[in-house]
Amino acid sequence: TQIATFLDQETQKIDHLISKQEKLIELLEEQRKSIISYAVTKGINPNAEMKESGVEWLGEIPKGWGIVKTKYIYEQRKENALKNDEIITAFRDGQVTLRKNRRTEGFTNSIQEHGYQHICKGDLVIHEMDAFAGAIGVSENDGKSTPVYTVLYPKKKINNQFYAYFFRTMALSGYISSLAKGIRVRSTDFRWATSKNVDLIFPPLQEQIEIVNYIEEENTKINHLIQKHTSLTEKLKEYRASIISHAVTGKIDVRG
Repeated sequence: TQIATFLDQETQKIDHLISKQEKLIELLEEQRKSIISYAVTKGINPNAEMKESGVEWLGEIPKGWGIVKTKYIYEQRKENALKNDEIITAFRDGQVTLRKNRRTEGFTNSIQEHGYQHICKGDLVIHEMDAFAGAIGVSENDGKSTPVYTVLYPKKKINNQFYAYFFRTMALSGYISSLAKGIRVRSTDFRWATSKNVDLIFPPLQEQIEIVNYIEEENTKINHLIQKHTSLTEKLKEYRASIISHAVTGKIDVRG
């Protein structure tokens, strides 16, 4: 009884500290989303003159920015997969990379690869069924994907990473979900026929570059803080397990 009482008290304290660390990590992730969303829709110049965009979910944008449909700055890549291509996956955190670089479990693999398409490093890749959750990004590798991916390459001089951030902001704002015509649960149907007519903002190229640099700098800071809190959380969990082990094996005197 003394051991149980002791452990209840000690683990409650540790669990409270772990909960605080996990909450801080959640807040940092929310801060990241907010920084990216504001930067790609309002810019990073606090003194910029604003104008109405004419796009309901966007609201005001800097006066020097334009609005353009996706099809005027992107072309869809429709190339057959090459013999040695490996599978590329678009993950919900925005990373688009060879599947083996992240994980290989939990995927359904086709027995026959009908319609697999080639992806070039640097292409903007949109997972048509998972775009609503942020599975959009710039491919880190050459490879192949199923036909459920929209693969795009720029027709104009643009910063591809800027538009990856913009599309993800569009997704996390709920706009992509609002375009869904299907009835699938936790899925949308964001195909090229739809995405090519979506209105995008069009800042000057130099501003696109500056915004991406700013976001990357902020991401580095946030990642560092998240790593610190994650490391502390792991240490607290190890400490919790150690206390329990020592208490139940008599290595700690809990008799007060």
